[in-house]
Amino acid sequence: MGNLMEKKVQNADSSTVDYEDKLLRLQSYREKLDELCDFVDQELRFNRQKREEWNRRTIEWKESYNAEESTGNN
Repeated sequence: MGNLMEKKVQNADSSTVDYEDKLLRLQSYREKLDELCDFVDQELRFNRQKREEWNRRTIEWKESYNAEESTGNN
């Protein structure tokens, strides 16, 4: 009977180890996801800035082009 009890204890220990491994793996995934989210946020900010800058330049160029057209200095 004692042998059966030892097996149950071993199984409990091994499943505890499994949960520890899973926990560590999940924490690692979470850290990687956090890093990825930070990276994506930075890229989004950068690209929005570039788009705004490009739109502003395009508007400025159109305004200066239209101003030249209206004065006849082309």
